[in-house]
Amino acid sequence: HVRVLQLIAFANDAYYNEGNGRNIDYMTSSFFNGSGITIYPRGNLTGNATGATMLRYDLDIHNSSRNVTILSIRGTSTNVDWWLDFQLFFSSALLTVTKNAVPLLTKSDSKTYQFASFLFSIPTRSFIELSLIDDYVNTLQKAYKENLASFGNNTIIFVGHSLGGGLAKIMGKMYVKESVSLSGPGISIFNHLWNPDVKNYNENFPISFIDIVPDMDLVPRVEVSGGTYYRIICDAGSGQCHSALRSLCMGAIMCHEDAEYVCMKSFNYTQADIDHMKKISNINGDDL
Repeated sequence: HVRVLQLIAFANDAYYNEGNGRNIDYMTSSFFNGSGITIYPRGNLTGNATGATMLRYDLDIHNSSRNVTILSIRGTSTNVDWWLDFQLFFSSALLTVTKNAVPLLTKSDSKTYQFASFLFSIPTRSFIELSLIDDYVNTLQKAYKENLASFGNNTIIFVGHSLGGGLAKIMGKMYVKESVSLSGPGISIFNHLWNPDVKNYNENFPISFIDIVPDMDLVPRVEVSGGTYYRIICDAGSGQCHSALRSLCMGAIMCHEDAEYVCMKSFNYTQADIDHMKKISNINGDDL
């Protein structure tokens, strides 16, 4: 019921407000117009202005008996966030380099690969209580548990960009919920730190991961989690293509949405630029 482009909008929105509804009119008119979905912002569940921040949006889907709760985890915003983002990126890069060097590790669902990720996680496991990631995950866990009863029967979807995308995948894994990661790092090396007691988890659950990977963005390319993969066209360079707002812009172009004016306002795109990007897109906009 909720399109990928709309989930990108929630991941991006976490940077611009504290869940107080200031941007809801904009989001509704730009990405939910005529969708039959009403958005109700429920605020910042962690109460943090810095550190781990998770915003809640309840979605009333008019033609469905089951509604949706979006939990949007903010990405890199402070110097501390940058350090944790680097920790996640470096960990996934280390495992990926080893995987490419050892043929037995080419399949992420193999026993050998899982054993290798376990070995790489030992240093992190040994000092987990002193690590930033443990502090962030504990904060998100606490907020999730405190609000669990209020979720009712709603479908829960964790979303996030960059650092927020990696944390969204960790939270999705912990609570066996769908997660959508925009430009997020891989989390294989952390699988053994927060692994729910679910039979055949590693074989069955990764399909609930959605990785959104913009062209030229290095962070999500180091390790894709093995679930559903969506490409976002981008030719603006690695740093610019990592931007959540630019992914929202390019996603709108790919989907031929009126919201492509975001590109004009935020990045000074001309109509000719937009038409050019539409032509080079190899993806059907309906996929998003």
